[in-house]
Amino acid sequence: MCRRWCCHELNNHSYGKKRKQFSLSDKVDILREIQGRKKRAIVAKERGVARSTIAMILKDKENIFKHQQESQLVPSRKRLRLGDFQNIDAAVLTWFKDVRAQNVYMSGPMLQEKVQQFATILEVTGFEASSGWIHRFRQRNGVTWQTVSGKKCSR
Repeated sequence: MCRRWCCHELNNHSYGKKRKQFSLSDKVDILREIQGRKKRAIVAKERGVARSTIAMILKDKENIFKHQQESQLVPSRKRLRLGDFQNIDAAVLTWFKDVRAQNVYMSGPMLQEKVQQFATILEVTGFEASSGWIHRFRQRNGVTWQTVSGKKCSR
């Protein structure tokens, strides 16, 4: 005889909707729809989420618009968290953009070495410029490895 909590009962039971995470650009689109006088309930139904999800996006709208306007985050990102070492992140990104503008070749190990130098200069303790940090830095900031064309690559 099968008890109420056995696996057969659990498999037939419905557990609700699957969670959805919206990217930064999706959240901006939702906010623009609501600002365009579209009802929250209709937006929620069209997106397949609860009205409380739309309410949370509305609650965080200043932060969402700030990140979108400042282009701090890649539009496809789903979370608005920044890295633990924001000062290093900002310094490395500024330096990286300058180097990229000069068409200088940049590899992962070269970037890793430079990041460690920034950590030493900024006197940050507990930081390690691991390949994982480099990977997440690239994802956070939309950095890609591009080949430099035209002139010969220089170090």
